[in-house]
Amino acid sequence: MNKFIIFLLLVSTFGYSQEKIEINNICKEWKLIALEKNGNIKLAEEFDKKESIIFYKNKKFKMNDSEDTFNGIWKFDSNTNIIELTLVELNHKIYLKIINLSTDKFSYIYNEEDKKLIFHLIPKTI
Repeated sequence: MNKFIIFLLLVSTFGYSQEKIEINNICKEWKLIALEKNGNIKLAEEFDKKESIIFYKNKKFKMNDSEDTFNGIWKFDSNTNIIELTLVELNHKIYLKIINLSTDKFSYIYNEEDKKLIFHLIPKTI
C-alpha cells in the first residue's frame, strides 16, 4: 500500500509544466521519500537515506542527511522556479529546479555532473 501511494505521488509529478509555484508552501521541514535517477525510482527506505531539509521564513535553511548537517540561506526565482541554496560553511551554491510544491509534497530536479536526480519529499511529522 505504501509503495502504491508513493507511485501515485510520483506519477502525478511527471505531468508537471512551468506552473506558478506557491513558495510559501516550502517553509516547513521536509523528508525524502524517494529518489529518481535515470528513470529508476527508489524509496528512501530502500537505501537507508535519512535526508531532510527545513526551510525557514527568514530565508535560512537547515539540511540534514545521514552523515552531515548544513546551514545556509535560500532564495527563489519565480521566473525559472529555481531555488538557490547557499551552504554558508562551504561557500557553495546548489540549484534546485522545483517541479512540484504543495502543502503535502515537494519535488525538485538536481543536476549533478552528467546525472539528473529527482527528489521527492513530504512534510516530516514527529
